Amino acid sequence: MISHTNRYKAAVAERAVSNLQSENLAADFAGKNGLGGGYYNWGPPWDPASADYAKFSPLTYVANVQTPLMILHAENDTRAPIDQTLQEFTSLKILGRTVEYVAFPNENHDLSRTGSPIHRVERLHLIIDWLKKYL
Repeated sequence: MISHTNRYKAAVAERAVSNLQSENLAADFAGKNGLGGGYYNWGPPWDPASADYAKFSPLTYVANVQTPLMILHAENDTRAPIDQTLQEFTSLKILGRTVEYVAFPNENHDLSRTGSPIHRVERLHLIIDWLKKYL
């Protein structure tokens, strides 16, 4: 959303997927039932005719991001592998944008719902502090 508007003063992303092409090959649902052969039916991610991967990937529009962004990710997330967050984070750093990355060790995709209590509390404090800084 923040790559399509500057209306927000700050943003927080969790479990970010930035590149649908690589997500479809690395996530725990990869394969025929993933994005390429499942619900979206966009075709194989290596097929040049499958332009929808790029069209709907946040990474395609990363140069438009001006909003300060905090990205939170669980290191053991196999649904949205950590490389998804790192692609977005690194791109924003290269572009000189305001971005912060926080990784939670020994947590999976369900960090905010079933993660260890200390990490769920830490997550909330990080979000509150980030928003206080910019709002």
